Amino acid sequence: MKSLVKLDNIQERISEALNHRKNNNRYRQLTILDTLIDFRSNDYLGLTKSAWIKQKLTEYNVINLGASGSRLLSGNSVIHEQTEDFLAEFYQSEAALLYNSGFDANVGLLSTLIRPEDIVFYDEAIHASMHQGLKLSGAQKISFKHNDVNDLEHKIQHSSLDNISWMICESYYSMNGDKAPLEQYIQLCKKYNIQIIVDEAHAVGCFGENGRGLCNETKTNKDIFARVVTFGKAIGAHGAAVLCSQMTKEYLINFSKNFIYTTALPPIDIYHIQLAHHFLIKYSHAAKQLHQHIHYFKQRTIGIKNLKGDGPIFSLIVPGEQNVKLLAQKFQNYGMAIQAIISPTIPKGEEQLRIILHSHNTTNEIQLLIDTLKKENETA
Repeated sequence: MKSLVKLDNIQERISEALNHRKNNNRYRQLTILDTLIDFRSNDYLGLTKSAWIKQKLTEYNVINLGASGSRLLSGNSVIHEQTEDFLAEFYQSEAALLYNSGFDANVGLLSTLIRPEDIVFYDEAIHASMHQGLKLSGAQKISFKHNDVNDLEHKIQHSSLDNISWMICESYYSMNGDKAPLEQYIQLCKKYNIQIIVDEAHAVGCFGENGRGLCNETKTNKDIFARVVTFGKAIGAHGAAVLCSQMTKEYLINFSKNFIYTTALPPIDIYHIQLAHHFLIKYSHAAKQLHQHIHYFKQRTIGIKNLKGDGPIFSLIVPGEQNVKLLAQKFQNYGMAIQAIISPTIPKGEEQLRIILHSHNTTNEIQLLIDTLKKENETA
């Protein structure tokens, strides 16, 4: 008979793990920097503060504060189904299925759709939720260099494609702030009969017609097996959706544990999702302002070493956990909320400051950011 693990041993294990993080400058803590200039949130268009959305939400007569159960039990409603139809039309997809978060959607989609006998090629920079979904799928996984089409083809050519094959990527990367070469991926995957799944979490709202994402902007929608759109970033709400065929939607409803065994999003959240998308259709000023800020920032930061980005997200590479944390603290002392990103979120040696621009940032705020970056770059 196996002996029971003592509570002291468990506490010791937890303590050792935390101390190891602290000793390596990787310890994470919750912070509140609401009084500082926002250069760190994913609220690219400022929709979490939208007066129009807040007013419209008060006009709905929401009777139930909660969903009361999973979608397959008591949690389904007319507004859930109407919103899925609306999202499918908005994102130019045959069907859409709501999930409670982008993490849930990625894990639910990949772990359900991909089987152990399949082979998956994935960009080494994909989100942790996609890694989790792939792990649960049990499939053979082969990574390729970030945004490197040649490395992807090399890996494909040296692999057996006897079973169903997949290619997984994001359209716009939340750490590097760069776009995937979607059109090249489409050509390559058609050549080798490989199905594509794209996470558009950080692209929706920022790119494409009315914020429909980079797959819309590059006109690659119809060549992609499934897309994941997340509403907790530029949409300013909560939840996510898988965009796919009607048959795939029915398959997920029947087999995706992340969908089946969780309480549905409350009706108020579903209304919020709809309203935020109507805002994108009705008002384009926020997206235009965002891209004006991006252009202004890029033009005035040319020459700053190790600064990269191709959208609202920019990263300044500052190797070393202690170095990047100290630099983040300097920016916070100047009144700017900027986050240090360290291992294991990104590879060791590639630590960075993550800088995010928003439509609601003022020109003066962005100029302060630029001046501080130049000052710190000169003294580095």
